[in-house]
Amino acid sequence: MYWLSSIIIVLAATASVSNAINTSDKDMECIDGLYIVVARATNELPGPGESGRIANRVADRIPGSKVVGLDYPAQFIEPLYPDSQRIGQEALKAVLEDYVDKCPKGKFAVIGYSQGAQVTEDIICGTSGGFFSMVEPIDLKIAQSNLIAGILFGDPTHVKGSNFSVGTAQHSGLWNRKSSSVDRCESLSDRIRSYCDKGDAFCDRGSTVDKDVHRVYVKVYGDEVVDYIAQRWKNVTGSSPRQESAESIKRWGGPNSSTYNGSNQNPDGKTGGGDSEHDSNNSSTNNGEGENPDAEEGAAASLRPIAGLTHVGLPLFLLCLYHILH
Repeated sequence: MYWLSSIIIVLAATASVSNAINTSDKDMECIDGLYIVVARATNELPGPGESGRIANRVADRIPGSKVVGLDYPAQFIEPLYPDSQRIGQEALKAVLEDYVDKCPKGKFAVIGYSQGAQVTEDIICGTSGGFFSMVEPIDLKIAQSNLIAGILFGDPTHVKGSNFSVGTAQHSGLWNRKSSSVDRCESLSDRIRSYCDKGDAFCDRGSTVDKDVHRVYVKVYGDEVVDYIAQRWKNVTGSSPRQESAESIKRWGGPNSSTYNGSNQNPDGKTGGGDSEHDSNNSSTNNGEGENPDAEEGAAASLRPIAGLTHVGLPLFLLCLYHILH
């Protein structure tokens, strides 16, 4: 069955399991800049993860911005992917609605990677359907009035040929997306970008698999996305973003920067980090202190092949059982 083969592909790229729970925005307040929520990839440690590099660079260019890592498991096995994805849907919807309820004129952006990209698209545009949760998306008026940008990297529900698709992908993703969701995304295509390149086993189903493709979107498209979000901010608010600071380029990598090694690493070599805040006088952050220049590249540095079928059999059986029972 097709869904079974999809599960096998995902399992083959899933690494060790952690029960760590991400940190959310416990001190939400209205800000003058952009409220940036980042939904990390499967098995990245709590925090904004690799995509936090882009978020922090944007926050450096838009004074008064804040970066928040979405509070959800981002797991594949414990909990199972559909449950992790549902928790992510509920968490993202709550965060965005809470922010707009508190700050009706506030502007936000969402950056999602892999599982986080699916979560992001579901809450902006509507559920992907199938055996995934049917959590309702945010109100369309919120997406039209408050959303500056929705950035998707390696979305397993990527839609080939859509107006919001960017990259070299030749196919759609592992799982189909409901037509109603695609239609809504199309209506918001001026503020949504879904990045997928040829060879990505998750978002470019059926292509020749290149295990590195899924891991390097931030490195390949980071500069483009930072400029895109900054320009969207200017177009919507009329406020010109500032030039990226030397501190930001040194810390997070930037245009033509040799400091960027393709991964957001803590000293222990694991991806992750906490929330960060930026305002016009402060570009500091507590996310990802230190870097490991020898670390494996990409947001899915955690997405490595599992060695041995003994690590696959039980999780595969459990996910098959989940599908049958639900």
